Amino acid sequence: MAADSLVLDGTAVVGGVMKVAVVPGDLGGGFVGFSGNLAESATAIKQVTTTGKCERSERVSSIWLKPNGDVFINEGGGFYFTYAPFHAIGSGFEVALGAMCFGASAREAVEVACKLDVRCGGDVRTFSIMP
Repeated sequence: MAADSLVLDGTAVVGGVMKVAVVPGDLGGGFVGFSGNLAESATAIKQVTTTGKCERSERVSSIWLKPNGDVFINEGGGFYFTYAPFHAIGSGFEVALGAMCFGASAREAVEVACKLDVRCGGDVRTFSIMP
């Protein structure tokens, strides 16, 4: 899993933030990444890392990479399993999916999105599940 760190307020760059959180093993483990409204994302991070669940929000998308490699998406209410060969959320998701379709790693896909989408940027962080 990889994520940029850019935070915007409208069109103004206002900083950076960690967009991925570690989910404790007793709640399912793995990593969960968030995109969308910053305040609602912070609430969602707290919910997932303390309860393993995420309340409905129209302004937050999240992606959960489980320790076994399964991926669950949440776009407006509850996590659901997805069968796609690769996944992306956030403002640069279309660019990232295109990059992965042509063999890019998650990190490379985020880097491409940062080059081509003005709403992506900052440090790119990578997280992986250890076998």
